[in-house]
Amino acid sequence: MLGHLRYVSATRFWEEFFRRAVALPVNGIEQSLHDFMAQHHVQLSGHTKLEARFWPEHPALGIPELALCFSGGLSSAFVLIVEAKLWSGKSWFGDSDQLHRYLKILKNLHDLNVPLSQPELRNATAALLYLTLHESLAELKETSALCEDEPELREVLFRAQWQDILEAAEASHQDRNCRTSFRRSTP
Repeated sequence: MLGHLRYVSATRFWEEFFRRAVALPVNGIEQSLHDFMAQHHVQLSGHTKLEARFWPEHPALGIPELALCFSGGLSSAFVLIVEAKLWSGKSWFGDSDQLHRYLKILKNLHDLNVPLSQPELRNATAALLYLTLHESLAELKETSALCEDEPELREVLFRAQWQDILEAAEASHQDRNCRTSFRRSTP
């Protein structure tokens, strides 16, 4: 299923989907990934290129499912690492917690096999999205507890459900003017 996302180039879809992806609640409020990006001056409409890298490997921290790299144009690059699960929960716990390791990748993007130049990586905003069939708030809270020494990592941890992809696609399909110049990458 994730493989098909590389063909979705419409900015409207990504904006709709990122509105549905949310962080851990702070004072009862769950910030959306869309709002996080806006706070960091990242505008999807400011990008001209979207490249998907499946199973990008970090030599020390593991291999997430996908890295979406939005770049080119007027906005600084944005890298979204996606870890997806269908019928299972996250892998490993405690010191080996999978999501915690992937959060650390965000601080070491230059070691991840993604299609961005070093200057783009240096100035990129990055986040981690945990995509599941089930509500994953408890799993994210567990990972967040491991971020005591690096509380900034909690701010870049988001969750969404597979159903959110369908809802975002339906919402963006209603907008008949979804045209953009994103270049589609090949596997």
